[in-house]
Amino acid sequence: MPISKTFTVPSTGATAQHHIVKRLEARQPFTAVDVDVQSFTTAEAYTAGLAPVWSSPLQLSLATPGDVPTVSAIETWLISNSASPLQGGTIV
Repeated sequence: MPISKTFTVPSTGATAQHHIVKRLEARQPFTAVDVDVQSFTTAEAYTAGLAPVWSSPLQLSLATPGDVPTVSAIETWLISNSASPLQGGTIV
């Protein structure tokens, strides 16, 4: 599910409001998961196939090694964790 939060892209100053988890990858020994988040100016820009204004790879440590989280769990972490630029967002 997309995440809705108004976010200013650090490198360009562009405003992004629609964020999508595009990829999860867990590598052995499964102690962390790599997450790619893409951000778009609006939901309409995403639907129209426009390029993201921001894309960020994140690496999250797994609380229980080997317990790879679902996309839903990652989205919940992104909107609730103080280390996330999307903290305070809403899953829509």
